[in-house]
Amino acid sequence: MFLSQIASIHSGYSLRNPVQAYNTAPNVAWIQPTHILEQNLPTQAALYVKLAKNITVLKEEDVLLTNRVHFQAATFQPKSNVDTLASVGIWIIRPNSADINPTFLTFWLNSAQGQQALNGIASKFSTLHSIRKEDLENLLLPDLPLSQQKQLANLYSCYIKHNTLQKQRFNLQLQLLDALMAQHTGVL
Repeated sequence: MFLSQIASIHSGYSLRNPVQAYNTAPNVAWIQPTHILEQNLPTQAALYVKLAKNITVLKEEDVLLTNRVHFQAATFQPKSNVDTLASVGIWIIRPNSADINPTFLTFWLNSAQGQQALNGIASKFSTLHSIRKEDLENLLLPDLPLSQQKQLANLYSCYIKHNTLQKQRFNLQLQLLDALMAQHTGVL
């Protein structure tokens, strides 16, 4: 099946001014491509944007795909009631069919097979590889039963949770080592 058969695709939002130029109280969270590469999607309001009718506010289980150079995906799971926008450089893939599990789609896009398919449709006319919307809509997806998609999605979710916990563990160990160093050298 083609991606356009099971999802709509929207582009991220382009700010007219740099994020720092908005001095009023923030009302939306802002996801940039680096957040997806790190699998660390922000949950706190970061900037103020007057939301127009044509702005695509993220919904639960939207699949976010970076569309330049590195093609990485993440499934959006809101952790607060703050509206969240994706920046330009991100395709928002909104599943509209019960035939696809969003977490499975994320897993497949990040898999070796998905990366090969994405690199195969990437425009290589400049030094920065990118994916056009039309090419993404025609991306051919594996046709797996929903039960198998859910099993793979669960395994992928466990993998992501494990990696997150590992990073937290390493950070705590580093903090402990820093505290020990400070204790032994007398520098706080």
